[in-house]
Amino acid sequence: MLPMMRRELVEKRGWLTDQELLDYYALSQAVPGIIATNTSTFVGFKRAGIAGAFCATAGMIFPSVIVIIAIAVFFTNMQENPLIQKAFTGIRIAVAALLVITVKDLYQKSANSILSGILVFTAFALIVFVEVSPVPVIIAGVICALVATKALGGRK
Repeated sequence: MLPMMRRELVEKRGWLTDQELLDYYALSQAVPGIIATNTSTFVGFKRAGIAGAFCATAGMIFPSVIVIIAIAVFFTNMQENPLIQKAFTGIRIAVAALLVITVKDLYQKSANSILSGILVFTAFALIVFVEVSPVPVIIAGVICALVATKALGGRK
C-alpha cells in the first residue's frame, strides 16, 4: 500500500510532498493501527477536515473487509490447493520487493547527511535485528533530530 500511496498522493495528485508523506508515515507508526489506514486518515484530514478523515479511513477499510470476507468464505476449501499456495508465495515476494523499493526511495529522500544516514541504519538494525519496539526508536529519532537541529542552529 505504501508505494501505491506515494505514487498516488505525491507523484500523481500532488496532494503531499515526499517530506509530508514521510512525516505521516512516521506519525502513523507511532499510533495504534495499520500504517496505510492511519496515513490515509491524516491525508483525508489535511484535505477535507474531519469528514475527509472519516471518508479516507472508510475508503481504506471497507474494500479490504469485503475482500477478506470473500476470501474467508472460500479459503478453507482452497488453502491446500498447490496453485493457491504458489500464488501466496508470489504475493509475499512481490510485497517484499515493493517494501525494498519504498525503503530505498524514502531513504534517498530523507537521509540527506551522514548523521541522518547513520540514524536510519541504526534504527533499522535495532528494529530488525535486536527486535526493539519501534516506539522507543521513533522517540529516540525525534530527540536526536531535535538535538542535531539545535546544535546546528536550525540547519540540516
